Amino acid sequence: MEVILLLIYSFFVWLIFFKFKWLPWNIVSQVIVITLPIIGMAALILILNVVAPSSHDVRVINYVVQVVPRVTGRVTEVPIEPNRPIKKGEVLFKIDPVPFEIEVQAAQARIADLEAALLGAEASERELDEQLKTASAKRQAAESRLPELKARIQGASAFERELQEQLKSAGGKRLAIESRMQLARRRVEQYRELAATGAGNKFDLEQAEAEARTLEADLAGAQAGEGQVREKLSARTESGELVEIAQARSQLAQAESDIASAKAGESQVRQKLSARSPAGELAAVASAKAAIAQARAQLADAQWNLDQTVYYAPSDGTVVGLALRPGAVASQLVMQPVMTFVEDEQWVVALFGQNEVRLVEPGNEAEIALRTYPDRIIKCTVDSVMWATALGQLPISGAIPNTGVQPVPEGRLAVRLKVQDKDKDLYLAAGAQGQGAIYTKSGAMVHIIRKVILRVGTKVDWLILKLH
Repeated sequence: MEVILLLIYSFFVWLIFFKFKWLPWNIVSQVIVITLPIIGMAALILILNVVAPSSHDVRVINYVVQVVPRVTGRVTEVPIEPNRPIKKGEVLFKIDPVPFEIEVQAAQARIADLEAALLGAEASERELDEQLKTASAKRQAAESRLPELKARIQGASAFERELQEQLKSAGGKRLAIESRMQLARRRVEQYRELAATGAGNKFDLEQAEAEARTLEADLAGAQAGEGQVREKLSARTESGELVEIAQARSQLAQAESDIASAKAGESQVRQKLSARSPAGELAAVASAKAAIAQARAQLADAQWNLDQTVYYAPSDGTVVGLALRPGAVASQLVMQPVMTFVEDEQWVVALFGQNEVRLVEPGNEAEIALRTYPDRIIKCTVDSVMWATALGQLPISGAIPNTGVQPVPEGRLAVRLKVQDKDKDLYLAAGAQGQGAIYTKSGAMVHIIRKVILRVGTKVDWLILKLH
């Protein structure tokens, strides 16, 4: 473009000074004619570098994923071809899943075993609850018998006293009958002597004999009653207690023993039931549930490892430099990726000097020309300016920053460009380079000069300057 302007300028100089000779061609005019284009071209270039900065370092950058499997194993299948388009979700390679399937089955078996243990722990808890109810009922039943047994002891003691009274009464009655019997026998002898002498009445003798026989029967009854009472009182233990009292005391002692045993059993059951987790579950149940949760986590981990035996494409892209083959061992070491996946998502970056981008803003129009597409202008828009360079990064450490003895070269600022919809489907090779320009909101009248310069420069890309 500069050459074209100089040619146009030269044409007008020829017309003015040589063709029509409107002005004289002397030293003054010569100095003016030579100086004017130099100053004009310099000013134009300086203005263009501000309002329409250009860059000869435009790069196409793709995201690159170093594919590293999350599990280690032998590769069984690689169903893709290198340098072919791949859609997101397509299988890149597969690892032998058998070892991981065994781990999943082992984890499932452990969960089943632990769930059975949980059922046993819950059954034990229910059994302890039943034991507690049984022990409480047994204790309450024994405690309820205590008043009855104590009353029975008191009744047996009263019965003993009653028997003593009956014995005294029967003894007194027997003595009274014996004394009356002796009197009746003497009367019978007296009436018999009187009847024998004829002085007495035979009826009185018979009456006396009848009374004597009656008293004998009463005496026999009294002796029998006294014997029964004595027999009851004679039924005693070795300690001298009445059998009824001893039996009542034995039953009372047995009831008290049952109460103590029931309390001990109840205490043991309550102690077992008191061993609970903060959530209120029985310790055995809580432990079984915790073991099941841990086993389920191990199952999830095993299942996740099994799922990782199939590696899928993370996005649309291409695999370059594919060397992975079935039979090879894929390792999960980060430093040993099995393949390189180049995503289709791209950045177009233009690098500028730090004083060239002061007027650049997101949304500015931009154009690039890549060497892979000679004589083609790709329309873009400024997406953002990366206002940072590696020189501005201060490592966090305890060391004093090394400022060096030589001036540090100035770092360039990167401007990210977004390809417009018109050229959005154009394939841009990762790593492609070229040139470009950004048209700011200032100096729109001179933007045409930068566009012409860019278009003239891209035509040079047709030339392949080598001798072989």
